[in-house]
Amino acid sequence: MERIHLKSPHVAAVAPAKPRVGQRFVRPGAQSKRRSPLSWVAFAMFVAQISLFIPPDLLHPTGVSAADYGAPSATSRAIKFALIGISLAIMFSRARLSRALLQAVNRPFIIMLVLIPLSIAWSIDSGATIARFVSLFTVVISCFAICLVDWHRRRFQEVVLPVITVFLVASLVIGLISPELVLEEDILLKGSWHGLCSQKNEFGQIASFGVILWMHAWLSREVKWVYALMGLAVAATCLGLSKSSTALLATFFAVPMLLLLQRQPPALRPYLPYMVGIFAGLCVLYAVAILNLVPGLGLLLKPFLLLTGKDFTFSNRVIIWEIVREHIALAPILGTGYGAYWVGPVPTSPSFVFLARMWMYPTQSHNGFLEITNDLGFVGLTVLMCYVVVYIRQSLSVFKFDRTEGALFIAIMFQQIIVNLQEAVWITPKVSSSVMTMFATVAVGRMLLERQRQLQGRPKQPRKAVGGT
Repeated sequence: MERIHLKSPHVAAVAPAKPRVGQRFVRPGAQSKRRSPLSWVAFAMFVAQISLFIPPDLLHPTGVSAADYGAPSATSRAIKFALIGISLAIMFSRARLSRALLQAVNRPFIIMLVLIPLSIAWSIDSGATIARFVSLFTVVISCFAICLVDWHRRRFQEVVLPVITVFLVASLVIGLISPELVLEEDILLKGSWHGLCSQKNEFGQIASFGVILWMHAWLSREVKWVYALMGLAVAATCLGLSKSSTALLATFFAVPMLLLLQRQPPALRPYLPYMVGIFAGLCVLYAVAILNLVPGLGLLLKPFLLLTGKDFTFSNRVIIWEIVREHIALAPILGTGYGAYWVGPVPTSPSFVFLARMWMYPTQSHNGFLEITNDLGFVGLTVLMCYVVVYIRQSLSVFKFDRTEGALFIAIMFQQIIVNLQEAVWITPKVSSSVMTMFATVAVGRMLLERQRQLQGRPKQPRKAVGGT
């Protein structure tokens, strides 16, 4: 190699070697776009995960009978077993890295994954809990496997952004060709789109993720502004067509947070962790108010009602919350088992009471904090709160050395916090936005693991001798 002498005779730099004939040249600091075959397998795994949320019959996406409510088809069951097998093979082939990643990932999240199968022991429907846990295990182990293959700092966006963009574009195309396939059947939801999802709220959540990810891509200059503008237009159009006030509100909070973190004034930088912490605390306070754990906190819901444009019924959500709270009182400490309450409108299910009292079957508690409390008791709620706190702390740690990625992960969590005030999507395999949040949780752990490795690999700076000798 040729040496280039700088101004100081004692300092020399090594010039980059010229690429040989046929050798691919990569600019310093640039990411190589060449991916191994196993990386494409991991990408296909995420595509398969999202495809499971597309209902087999778009004309009747929720048209299942009480007998087969929530029952997986033979195809979906085969996909899950294939994903588990491939993920385990990847993890065993990288056993040392897998153990290191497991130690770096959010600890309360791991505790939640242990608590859920333990709830089989006291579940009111152990079969439903086992089936739900298998689906959850499939999602989590797939996320771990994806984060083990061809990792780089933009791995999360590289996997998620193209998949949900194609999903949203396909929804628009199908809606233009056959509007009846993407429109809600319910007369109360007339004009709302459910896209390729089973209902409008989930479609709105995916569109909300699209807006956040494309906005992040534009702010970080990861793509050309034309592509970012096109992606934003598609995601924003789908978000508007869904008419999901929950998704709109979550986007309304997440995007300004992303802008603040990415384009903050220098004077505000020292205060950003405190601002993020205060905002997270307010969201948790709203969740506690909804749970009605402290008398009088319900007054805090008034600003939230004004923002959503709803009244105190939240479209009958308050009635749903009251009925669920009555059931929580039966087993407040450990709950009645993960996924064991909403097993379908059948007389043997405790959720059958909704048909008598509301003449409808909501299928969920319409509040993620309430749902976790119902399934896993206040023990589960405590673990959930710790998971949110640790996630934000880890994301702030990422923000210190990679502002671009840290800002994205923080915005994702705030989007999920707002969504879970009206929808039950925490740690659930049946909702695509929850799948992406769990993927982000593992990705944050991998970012911190790589940072730790970089710091350990740096040569230690020699200490200055006392007295200046």
